[in-house]
Amino acid sequence: MSCWVVPTVAAELWGCTVDAVLAAMHNGHVPTKEDSGWTFVDVAPNSPTLQAPKAMRPPTPDTFAVVSQSEMEALSQPMKIGPSAPEEQETEESIGDWRKIRRQVATSRRAPLAEAA
Repeated sequence: MSCWVVPTVAAELWGCTVDAVLAAMHNGHVPTKEDSGWTFVDVAPNSPTLQAPKAMRPPTPDTFAVVSQSEMEALSQPMKIGPSAPEEQETEESIGDWRKIRRQVATSRRAPLAEAA
């Protein structure tokens, strides 16, 4: 399996200078590749290729259900629930005055416990 490293790491692994690695790259004796502006050297080009292990577990089931075209059309139709009631508009009177509600909540609060000295 290939092992791609930068030339300085390859020089350290092979026990030679970086100039020797760069010369080998220039002469084509070492496989190289470019990725995101970096040059990489294959330090193990003749190593055996390992096969991926077989899965130990069965594949997981799908976490979704496919919706058919007819189901999509049925879902896009407006639902008729019953006789339509006049829409109630939310007004400040139907919601209530927040200041009044805040005062009511404040009366139910307990004071913090005093620390023992």
